[in-house]
Amino acid sequence: MGWSFPRIPAKWQVQEGLGLQAQEGDFPSSLAATQESLGGITLPEFVEFQINMLKNYLRDPAIEPVVPLRISGGEETLALDVRHKTKDGKELVYRRIYARNANAVGVLTVTALASELPQVMENLAPALNGVSFQRAAA
Repeated sequence: MGWSFPRIPAKWQVQEGLGLQAQEGDFPSSLAATQESLGGITLPEFVEFQINMLKNYLRDPAIEPVVPLRISGGEETLALDVRHKTKDGKELVYRRIYARNANAVGVLTVTALASELPQVMENLAPALNGVSFQRAAA
């Protein structure tokens, strides 16, 4: 139960319990896959809570909605990009993709340099096309 990916992209490696990580490039792009209980709140409320947490954690993040992926098992989906600059001036993007199934939410987080995000998303296509999320049995 949880996240299921149809294929692992070439030059990406499974990080057990975490997700996937690129095996090339100057910055180690990654795809983290997590699952949490909504605890009686809605998916938009959960995402708003996460946005507020990121605003407290990151310095001057730019947060904007993006079109979510199609996720099998996702009764409701949302997605956003969180951009911020590192101390050395590089712009990082966290693309967060949320999928609700009953009272559980799955979160996919793609982390990449902003300049590399289009290529990273293209490289991840084998894993993301046909991805599914099913809540773990209670």
